[in-house]
Amino acid sequence: MPKLTKRFVESIEPDSEKTLKHWDTELKGFGVVVLPSGRRTYCIQYRNQDRVLKRYKVGVHGQITTEEARSLAKQRLGQIAQGEDPAEQKKENQNLSSMEDLANNYFERHGYKKKPKSLTEDKKLLQNIILPALKQIKVQGLF
Repeated sequence: MPKLTKRFVESIEPDSEKTLKHWDTELKGFGVVVLPSGRRTYCIQYRNQDRVLKRYKVGVHGQITTEEARSLAKQRLGQIAQGEDPAEQKKENQNLSSMEDLANNYFERHGYKKKPKSLTEDKKLLQNIILPALKQIKVQGLF
């Protein structure tokens, strides 16, 4: 298997029945996955501290270049060597609450304590200004 380059990645013909995986000869664990649809995704494959085999998506071909993907893969593999698990961190971040959840929680827990006019103003601020900009941002510590 050759070093992954833009030319090589684009020359891979997708198989209509199965997913293809090609691994880089220069950077161990770095590869490209080619789906039957033709989508090419850069990934790293590694074992965590419990020796469980995991695969982590680095980026999609076309959105990032092969060299950018290689650089990101080197960074992630370095973090893995220091004991981190990027796939587990990603999973933890997905379970965090969003700003929208935090706002709803605020109204449920504290809305009844406020005066009606104050509560109405808070709702207007959240719906018109704060949430449109920050709705999907994840919140680390919720109380």
